[in-house]
Amino acid sequence: MSMGFADDLSEPGMLYLRPILSTIPKGNIASIRYPDQGPGLFLYKESDIPGAKSMEIYGEQMPVLSGSEVHYEGEAICLILGETPEVLEEAEKQIIIDYESNYTLEDFDHPRQEQFFEETVLKRGSAEKAFATAHQIVEGEYLQQDPIRDAMAPIGALAVEKEGVLEIKVSSLWPEQVKKSVSEILDIPQTMIRIKPVNPFPTDGEKIMLPSLIAVWAALGCRLTGRAVKVAWDVPPTPLPFLRSPRSRIAFQTALDEKGNVVGENIDASIDLGAFSFLSKEMLTRLVIGIAGSRYTPNTLIRARGVRTSLSPTRLRCGFGIIPGLFSREVHEARIAQLLGKDPADRKLEAADKKRIPTGGSLKRRSDRLLIQQVCSASDFHRKHAAYQLMKKRPAIPGRGGIFRGIGIASGFTGDGFTAKPAGREPWSVSVLLDKNDKLTIQTRAGAFPGSVKALWKHRAGEILGINPELIDIDPIWQDLGGNGPLVCGQRLSVTTTLVEQCCNAIKRQRFNVPLPINVRKNFRSPSQAVWDREKLKGTPFHRLTWGAMVVEVDLDPFSWQPSIRGIWCAIDCGNVYDRKEASSAVRTAITRSLRRCTNGDLLISRRAREAGIFEETEQLSMYPIEISFSENRTAQPSGVAQIPGALFPSAFVSAVSQATGIYLDTLPITPELIHSFMVKGEEE
Repeated sequence: MSMGFADDLSEPGMLYLRPILSTIPKGNIASIRYPDQGPGLFLYKESDIPGAKSMEIYGEQMPVLSGSEVHYEGEAICLILGETPEVLEEAEKQIIIDYESNYTLEDFDHPRQEQFFEETVLKRGSAEKAFATAHQIVEGEYLQQDPIRDAMAPIGALAVEKEGVLEIKVSSLWPEQVKKSVSEILDIPQTMIRIKPVNPFPTDGEKIMLPSLIAVWAALGCRLTGRAVKVAWDVPPTPLPFLRSPRSRIAFQTALDEKGNVVGENIDASIDLGAFSFLSKEMLTRLVIGIAGSRYTPNTLIRARGVRTSLSPTRLRCGFGIIPGLFSREVHEARIAQLLGKDPADRKLEAADKKRIPTGGSLKRRSDRLLIQQVCSASDFHRKHAAYQLMKKRPAIPGRGGIFRGIGIASGFTGDGFTAKPAGREPWSVSVLLDKNDKLTIQTRAGAFPGSVKALWKHRAGEILGINPELIDIDPIWQDLGGNGPLVCGQRLSVTTTLVEQCCNAIKRQRFNVPLPINVRKNFRSPSQAVWDREKLKGTPFHRLTWGAMVVEVDLDPFSWQPSIRGIWCAIDCGNVYDRKEASSAVRTAITRSLRRCTNGDLLISRRAREAGIFEETEQLSMYPIEISFSENRTAQPSGVAQIPGALFPSAFVSAVSQATGIYLDTLPITPELIHSFMVKGEEE
């Protein structure tokens, strides 16, 4: 089945829907003047909702429509529906909203105590005693903010009632949550709702929560008007919720002994989750895991807190909070190496042999040493890093030429799945049927997966059972197959592929011993508390780890302060890689996306692209010198590959620019203006 995009959806006689969004960040609605509701024009507000007024996910809630109070700019106040987009546009002009603004805004930079609403703490040993006897203390504060608010592909939903069943087509990575939300808001049983996916890819986290909200709007309009309703955008309006990424501020204090070994750390982190948030506990847990990194420290105190602000709810980007956490950890490690006068790669190798990770989990195998050695060899890191350090000692006059060049390295791990199975949710499940005609059918949440992943399942099933992959069907069944979260954090590949293999192997064992048909179902459950204790943050948090190392080399234009990429080298251990071309494409996409966010939306022109006279963005992407390698690990089960490149690139990039400028950079995004301000500040000091 080919999946179209949300803006291609249509039904005969359907209505178009648009939300009316607030234009102030906080306050009350004094009055609303609506247009005359002529034939074919409908308007609904909070009081028209028949069921729950808020979406609820694991105890956290957010209003579907604002009611009388505005919590953030872009919050939906009411819904208008019309026969054509032009009718809606004209009606929207006639709606006049009078606000009573509340100027006591909740700020992230200077939060009040009551704004902190969730806290996660990792504590081991005594950081206080470690600092009391420390030979040296290294401090650093790392800021990450992402001003980009966009979607990578059209977003939308279409709701239509067919034979007593409400059918919703939606571009969502979490269809179970869509069904649950619609059921609660409309006050109808889930058995009366059918979810049909449209293409949820590509995405950068905006298709997890926003589609549920949009689907609820469409379903509400359909239920109240009795007609099919479509809400979709080719380019979603930026005030919509779940389009911005969270800001983070992470402050490190690291205690070192006489040999430069880390003996204790005290780290305080805060992350802006907006006026409302979902999965905040998961995000904070992963933030702490990212901050802790891969170096085990005996005395550690990490405190991460969510901050409630007057901004819109944030998107759940790939990896959730692990990306800002790992960014701060790796940039801080580079800072320590610089102060100690050590090669940062050598310092990483010193810690790579330990089998224990910071949360206390003991690993049978960790591959970061090999990966670090691979990228160092491929990039000639050790020689270049030493050479660029010497170049910094030569006088260069800003704005008058000279060579500004740097190279940075980052390494670490990300994990597949969630850090805990939410209570009351079904496990991930796959069902495989071999019928009497030797036809194989795989039943899973297939509709939300791209064709390349489905092809992978067919290939693996065909290998195990000796069946032509072209004769294998993927059946997109949603009911009774469970799922304890959205299709992110590596589950798309690792969990479902593993379950498909387990089902096929079970059929292989039974195939010639029992009569056909044979139907096998396998479930995946989160690790037991003996392996991972989420409350104490103790053990191994993920059922499978993806290790990676990355080197980034940059040039810095001495006149414009614009950095450009000289080379990117990435080595990844994600288990058995069935399709290297597809995996490499996913890595390149993740790196390019991360680069864009690290530079405030401006793709850096690579040196080769500049020399070739290529300035178009689409053509530039193919010119980035990215070298990708995967570890040969055919015996290991596959793990997700999408998180690790985006987690490692920001810190490697910042470290490279820091070496090029000779200035300690600790903020993302990096722009020419920011570099210039740091350079001027450095000269004044």
